[in-house]
Amino acid sequence: MPTRLENRWNPAQIHDYLDHTTVPMRLACHTPSGYPQVVSIWYLRDGQQLVGITHQSSHLMRLIKQNPHVGFEVAVNEPPYRGIRGFGDIEWGKAGARDVMQQLVTRYLGNNHDALASWLMSRVDEEMVLRIHPVSISSWDYRSRMGTPNNP
Repeated sequence: MPTRLENRWNPAQIHDYLDHTTVPMRLACHTPSGYPQVVSIWYLRDGQQLVGITHQSSHLMRLIKQNPHVGFEVAVNEPPYRGIRGFGDIEWGKAGARDVMQQLVTRYLGNNHDALASWLMSRVDEEMVLRIHPVSISSWDYRSRMGTPNNP
């Protein structure tokens, strides 16, 4: 993934963080009024891309179709604060939706929510796979300031 010089982590640490952090990714999308809107989605890393999914008729899908340039953030909500943020371009399509949805359900729900997992899988034919191609990624890590070890 492209990185900037002010990164706290090297690319391997960024990949490790993205692979093991299971908070939703926040996407900043452009609205027709010109204001950004933040939407949270489940994600996974696929090589250099971040991958999510959304319903084909969702508000998010309408925003992305109007402007595929997005900002994103994956950050923990509790101290000590750390995470990654960046911006890039999204491409979308139906190919691979079933596999992506299954990976996301396993990653975020495990085996604990069979009803929700079944519902999500039941509508997979109406889902769009979102692939973010990062243009820039930066990381931050306040653990040393907050007195905890710096292991992403």
